[in-house]
Amino acid sequence: MSNSDPAPEELARCVSQARSVTEVLSLLGLGSSGGRRASLQRRIAALGIDTSHFRRTPRSKYTIERLSAAVAVSTSVNEVLDRLEIPRSGGAHSHISRRIKAFGIDISHFSHLPGRRPAAPLEFDREALEAAVQGARSMREILRRLGAAESGRAREEVRRQLRSFGLDEPSGFRRVRLGAEEVEAAARESRSVASMMRRLDLPVGETSRRRLLRCIARYAIDTSHFDRELTSSVMGIPRRDPAAVLVRRPDGTGRTPGRVLRRALSEIGVPADCAKCGVGDSWQGEPLTLEVDHLNGDPLDNRRENLRLLCPNCHSQTATFAGRNRGRSGA
Repeated sequence: MSNSDPAPEELARCVSQARSVTEVLSLLGLGSSGGRRASLQRRIAALGIDTSHFRRTPRSKYTIERLSAAVAVSTSVNEVLDRLEIPRSGGAHSHISRRIKAFGIDISHFSHLPGRRPAAPLEFDREALEAAVQGARSMREILRRLGAAESGRAREEVRRQLRSFGLDEPSGFRRVRLGAEEVEAAARESRSVASMMRRLDLPVGETSRRRLLRCIARYAIDTSHFDRELTSSVMGIPRRDPAAVLVRRPDGTGRTPGRVLRRALSEIGVPADCAKCGVGDSWQGEPLTLEVDHLNGDPLDNRRENLRLLCPNCHSQTATFAGRNRGRSGA
């Protein structure tokens, strides 16, 4: 992972609150990807953080008998995935396709093959739809009760038929509308996007995180009290005014990231040079990141007169480096 990795204490806290590595990434405000998940898993293992409470999905073995039975009553690989209760994804589709081919299972009846007729239209009577909807918690559950493949076409067709019979979809899986007042209230009472998800009863995950970030940007909601600065390509949030950054933060709030402080200092004309030795933002032809030193050792005191830029070497020699002598005046 990058230089902005969370501290071990923060990582341990997020792991204790999550049920999977994907949820840990969401709690940390990081995007989810295969490489990032693998990197985070290695770091969690290296730090010895307990993950015994994570959800464990048992490894499934797809035998020729199971696959043959699923293929025989399906018209596509996606439908085979549905019947095997495997979440649709490119990796799952490729894996099952390879297993079907390796076993030599006949798929000549699949409707997507050239020259094949399209699948028959879906038609259900009112009684069947009422029974399928009763107690269902998702559209996937309704489709399975009806014996239909989980596909965009099937979803839209079932929704159309539900409307034609005057039947309502269960409210539990309708897309919840997020208005400005609801999002603002949740942000005001939260310290992170993950906390907002829980207050709004949204699933904790990357989809909900990106949706909330868009709402925060659209409604211009203040999140300056959050423990971490919000950063995401979906937001397009303008840079904060230096006057709003270079202040003393309230006790109990998180510290402002160094990159935000450096940007604010740059925008008010502070040169990118070490205040002690004068070295700039490069060393022997390589980029050098100058560090922000709080003269009085208080990481929440971001007033201009309490900040200076130092190279890593000079910073490590100060009286207040890494919390030393916090509360006393630095050299």
